[in-house]
Amino acid sequence: MRRLHLALLAVAASAYFLLNYLAAAKRLPSVDATLLSLLPIGGSAAVAAWNSRARIPALSMLAAALVATGIWFDRLRTSTQWIYFVQDAGAMISLAILFGTTVGRDHKTALCSRIAIAVNKNAADDDLLRYTWKVTIAWTAFFALSALTSIYLFAFDSITVWSAFANIVNPILLIAMFAGEYAIRLIAMPGHTDVGIGSIIRAYRTTSRRESR
Repeated sequence: MRRLHLALLAVAASAYFLLNYLAAAKRLPSVDATLLSLLPIGGSAAVAAWNSRARIPALSMLAAALVATGIWFDRLRTSTQWIYFVQDAGAMISLAILFGTTVGRDHKTALCSRIAIAVNKNAADDDLLRYTWKVTIAWTAFFALSALTSIYLFAFDSITVWSAFANIVNPILLIAMFAGEYAIRLIAMPGHTDVGIGSIIRAYRTTSRRESR
């Protein structure tokens, strides 16, 4: 069942990125493409508003934003490519900052180290924490380079080339990073190869909730 869920998720993600590529590559995106570009922002805002301590004010602001979106929808449609770009580059920059700001002298403070401790505190020895510290640096570099590449292509190349990188090449590189890290872990840390992506995501959520309190 888990494999089926992962397969369905992979198909859905592939379809989403393909639609993004086709939509962002057009000079004047369709109404559907504009709505698709607003989906990540709207979805994230809705989740954040619902989980906010000030839920009613947050939802009221979200409703006002939806009304404003409807009023100025035609203007947004002519700026759809910028919406896609801001989301892509913004996400990469945010992730680079998220990982990079946790890299310090203490290996335990690195984001990947904190996740490793959350997954299995008893298994988090010094060797593992040194390894996860290096993994955190690698992810920081990956997201920073992705952001710089996205900005360069959007500014100096065609929108088609940029869209291909943002929606096709970059997701493939992301998967390659996960696979490459796992392959390196098999050699460098053979005793810590049983941690899957699902465990990592759950551990990150646990860590985030603890730090937000």
